[in-house]
Amino acid sequence: MNVAETAAGGGKVVTLVGIGPGGADFLTFGAGKALEGADVVFGAGRMISFARSFLERREIPDVLFVEIYAAGRVAEFLEAHPEFSRPVVCLSGDTGFFSGARHFFDVFPGGWNVRVECGISSPVLLASRLKKSWQGWKMLSLHGKSCNATEQIRKSGACFFILSGIGDVNLLGSKICRAQENSVLPSDLEITLAENLSYGDERILKLTPRQMSEYGLNEKKSQQRRLLSVLVENPNPEGPVSFLRDRDFLRREKIPMTKEDVRRLAVCSLGLGESSIIYDIGSGSGSVSVEAARISTGGRVFAIDFREEAVSLTRRNAERFCLENVEFLLGRAEEILESAEIPPPTHVFIGGSGGKIVDIVALSLKRNPLARFAATFVSLEGLSGVLELEKKLPVRNMEVTQISVAKSENVGGFTLMKARNPVWLAFFEGAGGTF
Repeated sequence: MNVAETAAGGGKVVTLVGIGPGGADFLTFGAGKALEGADVVFGAGRMISFARSFLERREIPDVLFVEIYAAGRVAEFLEAHPEFSRPVVCLSGDTGFFSGARHFFDVFPGGWNVRVECGISSPVLLASRLKKSWQGWKMLSLHGKSCNATEQIRKSGACFFILSGIGDVNLLGSKICRAQENSVLPSDLEITLAENLSYGDERILKLTPRQMSEYGLNEKKSQQRRLLSVLVENPNPEGPVSFLRDRDFLRREKIPMTKEDVRRLAVCSLGLGESSIIYDIGSGSGSVSVEAARISTGGRVFAIDFREEAVSLTRRNAERFCLENVEFLLGRAEEILESAEIPPPTHVFIGGSGGKIVDIVALSLKRNPLARFAATFVSLEGLSGVLELEKKLPVRNMEVTQISVAKSENVGGFTLMKARNPVWLAFFEGAGGTF
C-alpha cells in the first residue's frame, strides 16, 4: 500500500510539505493544495513566513501557524490539541534531500498517517540555472556536519555542498586553498557559489578558493543573512582508490612505516568501504591511517599508538593530506580498546601489537564480532601469535601470506635488485558469537 492509499484509507493525516528553495514560483501544485487545506502549519521561521504569505495571497483564513518543526514536539502538540485534524509541516527544499522529514515516520502516535509532498531541491534548481545535469554530483552537507570535504572533492567530478552560512564558505575555501598548496587537490577546480536561489536577489558567482575564504568578511552582520550553496567541479578526479608512494609521507627516524608494497596489499585485503570504521593499531608513521582515510571518505579512522612521537607523526601526515576523518589515540591498544568510547570497528589493521595480538583481536571482536582484520609482522614470534588466534578466538578464513619484495637500485651504472626483509600478511574475520 502506498502513501496515497494509506491517506485515502481513513485515519488522521499529517502532511510533510517540501516548499522548495523558497521562491513562491517553485512550490509544487501538490504542496500548494496541501497548504490550502491545512488548519495548522508547523515549521521553522523561514518556512512559516513562506506559508503565511502563500495563504494570505489566497485569502485563506483561520490557519494557526506554530513555529516548531522537531518531529517529537509536533506530535506532542497534536496530542494536546485534538481540535486540529489537517496539520501540515513545512520543510525546506525537498523532503528527501538532507531533510528532517525522515524523523517523522517513527514518532507519531497511533491514528496518524504521514503523507509527503516533495519539493524542488537546491541542486536541481542550480543545475537548471547552469544548464548542467546534476545526476553525477556528490551531494554533501556542511550544515552542522563534517563531511571530509577535501577528500570528497579529490575523488568526485562534482561536489554540491549545502552550507549553513558565510562561515562555511570561508572554511571550505580555506580547506581547498591548503589542499592545493599541499598538491592534494588540482589547481583547476571550478567553483560556483549560489546565493538565495529562487529569490529576487538570487546571485550565481564564480569564485576562486581564495575568494571563497574571504567571502563576506567585510560585510556587516545584517548583510550576511542569505541562503548559500556551493558546487565544486573537479575535471580530473582521482577515483575511489589512489595509493600513495612512500616518498609522499613525512618520516622520522626510529618510527616504523608499513612500506608501500605491503601497505597496498594489506589495505586491499581489508576491503574497505566508503563508510568503514577502521582501527589502525600501532599506527607508526600513519601511512595505513592515511591510505584508509582516503578510501573511507565517509568513515572514520582511529590511529592508536603508545609512543607520543608516533601519534604526532601520524597527525602530521594526516594533516599533510588534509584529512578530516582521522582521530589520534595515545596509549596501549589493549587499554584503549577496553575503556575508550569509540565506535565499533568494521575493519582493524594491526601493524604493531607489542606481543598482545590475541588481546587486541579479542577486544576488537567484543566490539564487533564480525570485524575484518589484516595484520603484518616480520618475526617468527609474530607469526606464532597470529596462528594462536584460531585456537583461542572465534575467527575464520585465516590466510597468511609471506611477501618478499626487491626494489631496483642503480649501482655503478648497473641496475640491481635490492631485497627487503620478508613480511607476513595475515587476513582473517570474526566468526560472530560471544566468547
